[in-house]
Amino acid sequence: SRAVRLVRFSAVVRKAAGEDWHFLRVPQEASGQLPSRAMVSVVGSFGGAPFASTLIPDGEGGHWLRVKPEWLEAASAVV
Repeated sequence: SRAVRLVRFSAVVRKAAGEDWHFLRVPQEASGQLPSRAMVSVVGSFGGAPFASTLIPDGEGGHWLRVKPEWLEAASAVV
């Protein structure tokens, strides 16, 4: 079985340049605690709202996450 690891972090949600979607970069310290530099499936909370998704490698040893509009809405986030 796989070990479950709790990794907490805060990040700034940004709008993709010239696009209509949002993302965040996982801080390097948090990304370094993940089991892989490749794609990583995660479950967590976004502003208190639960989610499941996949972190994408950023090519620099870290990860980023595409933020779904419903997560922003559930968290009452303004970006």
